[in-house]
Amino acid sequence: MQKNVRTIKTIIAAGLGVQMLVFALPYVINDSLFGLTYTSHYYNVFKAALTTSDNFFLTVFLCAPVIFIPIVFAIMLFPDAVVTESKKSVWASIASIIAIVPHIVLWTLVGSDAAYGLYIGLFLSLGLLILSLASLISLKADGRAVSGRANTTPQSRRSNAENGEIIGVEGGLRGHKFDAPSGKAILLGRDEAVCHIKLSEDAEKVSRKHCSVLYDGQNQRFLVTDYSSNGTFLQGGQRIEHGKTITVPRGMIICLGDGGNSFLLR
Repeated sequence: MQKNVRTIKTIIAAGLGVQMLVFALPYVINDSLFGLTYTSHYYNVFKAALTTSDNFFLTVFLCAPVIFIPIVFAIMLFPDAVVTESKKSVWASIASIIAIVPHIVLWTLVGSDAAYGLYIGLFLSLGLLILSLASLISLKADGRAVSGRANTTPQSRRSNAENGEIIGVEGGLRGHKFDAPSGKAILLGRDEAVCHIKLSEDAEKVSRKHCSVLYDGQNQRFLVTDYSSNGTFLQGGQRIEHGKTITVPRGMIICLGDGGNSFLLR
């Protein structure tokens, strides 16, 4: 189900990217487009709206497409290791909505039927926003479920301290939970023969033996070692040097390869 949702979000984001590009064309060319000569008319209407308006907020509103079109592309270019895929989709959809609305208003004011076509982009943006928010809410709910476990006895508290957990955040293992006994190195990768946590063969950026995670129960921390070609990243974008081991606190998220597969260390 999660894979299908991610595919739908990718298709919507691609469609929005194309529409954002089409929106940008009237600003950089002043000629016919696909046999249509609307670009000159659009440019003149836009210029007239700016030059006749002494309202600063209206000017900013009309300039929103110019400002937010590159922002949409910049957001989508951020690696998943820095910003998770769900958060990128949320911010990109919000930026695209802000970019689309002025076009709809402007074309409606001049009585053009082109405004109706722009509603497609608006609905796509709203759909992407809803799907992305649903993914984030689901992820936070998983986190609350994990953090909300009651430790009612001293023995259970010791057990939680002596054993960690590795929880899938993004990718094919999203929502899956794996025990990380203190002192035992857990290997992650695509090689089922050697890895304790096996990732899908479709995860091309994940090496067969990608990294290992060892929980130090005495100090309540994790030791992460990278063995990969495409890198293991910490939340925030820091890359672990190949063959090196670093110490990270509980609650850290590690991203494998391009960040399409990430795990919470608890």
